[in-house]
Amino acid sequence: TAATIQAADRQAVLNWRNPTASDFVRMLVLRSLVPLPIITAPGNPRYLPMAKVVYDGVPPRFTDTNLTNGVLYYYTLYAYDRSGNWARPVTLAVRPLPIDRQTLIYRLKLQLLELLKKLLVLLRGW
Repeated sequence: TAATIQAADRQAVLNWRNPTASDFVRMLVLRSLVPLPIITAPGNPRYLPMAKVVYDGVPPRFTDTNLTNGVLYYYTLYAYDRSGNWARPVTLAVRPLPIDRQTLIYRLKLQLLELLKKLLVLLRGW
């Protein structure tokens, strides 16, 4: 599973590509403060005591919110199939950081510009 992670203000944004196997069911994403061990024996990783399940679903993206800026978080992604098999996990790490004022102003200007473009399209239709 190819995966990426981006830091944001009090957030972690994860994106991945789901397996193409016909028996793929879902992705499980665990968050922890330490790297998780790779489970080699049969078992369900959702019960690892040092991790919290933050996502269990099919859409290949997830945004984790209400994180503490400056803390290093680990995310471990597991694909599983109809037979209960777990694929080898992918682990990503991120440290959310507060957004600086200049970046915030830039993003707000981009959003405003997009809204103005939509407004112009609507007005032209009148």
